[in-house]
Amino acid sequence: MYITINFSKIAATVAFTYVILLFGFAFVRCFAPNNPEKLENIFSLSWYWLDCFVSLLIGWGIWKQYEWVWWLSFFWSLYELAFHILTAMVWTSRGGFPPTALLMAPVLWVTFFILILLPETRKQCKR
Repeated sequence: MYITINFSKIAATVAFTYVILLFGFAFVRCFAPNNPEKLENIFSLSWYWLDCFVSLLIGWGIWKQYEWVWWLSFFWSLYELAFHILTAMVWTSRGGFPPTALLMAPVLWVTFFILILLPETRKQCKR
């Protein structure tokens, strides 16, 4: 019996998990005690919606195994990794400790990046 692992479905699940992380930490941040930010302020940020939209598009396209989305996900994950690593570096240079979301997001994007670079994932995304 031969078992095949569909790495593109796993990568898509990681992308969907990132979107859930974005929404979850937005709610946690707003309802934390002594936090002046309101939910409307966070959801009015255009970068927030762009990040959610592109991550959902990548998750959907990798799940459907489209080749053009593989390329989009390659470049978007490089951007996300650079953004989150630089943001964490700025937090630590100011003497603070980055929030949990800033530590979890690079882990998800490294996992996603490794999954899409696997030859099996590249072969699966030929639609």
